[in-house]
Formats: sequence, C-alpha cells, structure tokens
Amino acid sequence: MMTSYFAKPGVRQNPDAVSIALYTPRWWGKGRRFPALAPTRDMLKAGYDYEQYLALLGARGLDPDEIYAQLTGKIICCWEKSGKPCHRYMVAHWLASALGLDPIQELE
Repeated sequence: MMTSYFAKPGVRQNPDAVSIALYTPRWWGKGRRFPALAPTRDMLKAGYDYEQYLALLGARGLDPDEIYAQLTGKIICCWEKSGKPCHRYMVAHWLASALGLDPIQELE
C-alpha cells in the first residue's frame, strides 16, 4: 500500500489507485473508492489533530487487519499534494501503527 493524491501524474490512470476522500473528482470513476476511510464532515472539522481524528476514526469500529487486507497493493488517494497535511497520512499512520508495519510511503 502507498499514498498519493488525485492530480499526481500517472495516478489518474492507475487501476490500483483508490479514493479515500469524501468527494472525488468527476473523472475518477465510481469503482475506485473506499468510503469506509473517507472523512466525515466532523473529521474534516477536526483538522489535522491526530488524536481527535483517530478517535473519530476508531468510533467507526474499523478493523485495521481487514482494511489492510482489502487495500494491499493499492494506492490510497485524496486531494492534498504530497507533503501537505492530509487525512490520508493519518489513515496510513493509523494502519501502520495498529499493525506494526513500516511506515506507509507516499508514491514517488
């Protein structure tokens, strides 16, 4: 699994790219989404407060093992460019921490 953003060259056409955004670009396609990891409006209001975001994510009752199994080999994507604060980084950190994995990397 890796992370990236919608406008990254090559991501749009990559069949392994999956949106975890609340909203996706019109051109993205309907089948390449993982709504269980999309932030709610309350999560977006929490901003990038990691502890608050994790509490809201944890309240969903998601199983990190199950999520990781479904997203192995995928690129989780949202709107923010690389290096900007973003929920995909928090999701990636949550998964890596919960499963004892090496940090999930951003697609170069």
